[in-house]
This record gives sequence, C-alpha cells and structure tokens, in this order.
Amino acid sequence: MASCPRRLISMLLPWRPQNINTLHNMHICFCYREENYDILCVTDWGQSLSFYTMGGRLVGKERNIGFDPLCVSYFNKGEYLLIGGSNRLCTLMTRDGIKLGTVGDEQPSWVWCCSARPDSSFVVRLHSV
Repeated sequence: MASCPRRLISMLLPWRPQNINTLHNMHICFCYREENYDILCVTDWGQSLSFYTMGGRLVGKERNIGFDPLCVSYFNKGEYLLIGGSNRLCTLMTRDGIKLGTVGDEQPSWVWCCSARPDSSFVVRLHSV
C-alpha cells in the first residue's frame, strides 16, 4: 500500500515491520502502482512524473510533462501509462514516461480520470462540464 500526503511517499509492505518513507521534492498530486508492476508512479504540482521502487528509491529520471497531472493509470499490464490533467487530454506514455501520443480528442475541460479496461484496449476518460 502506498500513501502520498503532501511531499511524503509512504509505503507499507507486508513483509516489512516498518513503513518505508521517501521525501519527494514537490507536493504530490497523484501516485499509482500497478499490482503486477512493482514501481510506484508519482506526479506532482511541478508538472513532473517520477518513478520509485517499493523500497523508496528513485528509478530513472524525473520527467517534466508540461501540464498538471490529475490521474494516472497503468495500461496493458504495466507497459504504458495513461495520464489525464489540465492539458484537457488523456496522454499515452511508455512506462518510463516517454510521451507516445494522446487517446481521443481534446476535452472542453480538465481530464480528471482516464483508465483502460483490464485485458483490453478500451480507454475511458472523465472530465468536468
């Protein structure tokens, strides 16, 4: 289980008696971990995307994505990421945070949720009216 209040990433692992805590450099807006892919994806209000191991170690480099991310979900068994946010798009990225393109058209407002149907290629986006 992962919790990301403010700048703290706190992970509780069943095989460890204590939480693993890591301090992130900006206020966190969203964190997500795919069950079959043991990497925690963290987005922040500095418009960046980071990845952490379940041990709290930063993996790769932090990437600037150029918009405020509001939701993140892994897609296709952890191979891709879907990120929605203030850019009014659902952005498709590699699991390392490299932008591949967008899913669907630009929406009239921020995208608050985007997710793929498990074991398929269908994607759902939600935005406010």
